Amino acid sequence: ERTLAAGWQALSLPLIPANPALPAVLDSIAGSYDSVLWYDNSVQPGRWRRFAPGDASSDLPALHQLIGVWLHMTGPATLTVAGVAPPPVTVIPLQPGWNQIGYPSTLTQDVAALLSALTGGYDQARVWDNDLGRWLYFAPGDGASTLTHFRPGDAIWIHATRAGQVTIVN
Repeated sequence: ERTLAAGWQALSLPLIPANPALPAVLDSIAGSYDSVLWYDNSVQPGRWRRFAPGDASSDLPALHQLIGVWLHMTGPATLTVAGVAPPPVTVIPLQPGWNQIGYPSTLTQDVAALLSALTGGYDQARVWDNDLGRWLYFAPGDGASTLTHFRPGDAIWIHATRAGQVTIVN
């Protein structure tokens, strides 16, 4: 369960939804949102995919635990999604450039520790903090980084310098 304010909210699902299809996965907030956006970097160049209720041109068919999204709320609502806990290990592929991924974990984890196992390469990770209304970032070796932990429900942006994968242990 997650309380969402009006405006743009960044989020992911920390569990595997029973029904990931859009709009079913967002039934609990039906009428309180008008757009879901995901940056798909699996095709090059990367492109935005979108779902809007009732819009036949929508090209984002599902919201699952591997992706992070921007959700535009037209009013406050509480999101409730039925599902099961993620497996003990989840591997998410990364392509060069920016990747908008989910955080399929029910645990809060240290950013540096989690990203130390990332294969390929990266130079930055970011999370939009909905409560603070600003970006938090982590860059290896940067003592001024503001992102220290990934939390359940975070939508993570990782800038990969080459193809690889991130492994999330639950």
